[in-house]
Amino acid sequence: MRFVEIEICGLTRKFPVVSMGPKLQVVSVSLLGDVELVEIVSKELVERIMTWRPEVLVGPETKVVPLLQKMSEIMHLPRYVVCRKGIQAYMIDPLVVEPKETRTSRVKAMAIDGRDGKYLQGKRTVVIDDVVFTGGSFAMVRQLLDKAGADYVGMAAVFKQGDKFGESYEYLQELPVFDSV
Repeated sequence: MRFVEIEICGLTRKFPVVSMGPKLQVVSVSLLGDVELVEIVSKELVERIMTWRPEVLVGPETKVVPLLQKMSEIMHLPRYVVCRKGIQAYMIDPLVVEPKETRTSRVKAMAIDGRDGKYLQGKRTVVIDDVVFTGGSFAMVRQLLDKAGADYVGMAAVFKQGDKFGESYEYLQELPVFDSV
């Protein structure tokens, strides 16, 4: 397996390069378990979004959860919301969105508990993600925020990967994309 060394916020990490099909390879990042990396990038992202005055952070499960937790702690926010990939048994009156292209999407639906939807209503909300590649997860989170009546004020991510996603957002570092040989 091939690895790429990435420096971010003064830390160096080696991430694997994985295939995303016959013609594309990407750097695979996971924040899960890397306490030091989560701590440092959380502080930097908080600095970049503070002028937006967020009242709640929202992100897609699972790898972004430690980031949501740490950033919310730093900002003294009482709560954050995780969008789940599908309806979960614990959800009461869930808000659900379906991807536009079901044939190419790995995610069949994205949902939040109805209680989270009520919590988001009217609140200044920032979407947080670990890596933004195509923007598919972001689009579904935005749809959920719209359904909930949240006041979307911006998006931030640790990494930007490629240029398939054209919307403006804050990010800390770019990741390479490779053509498969």
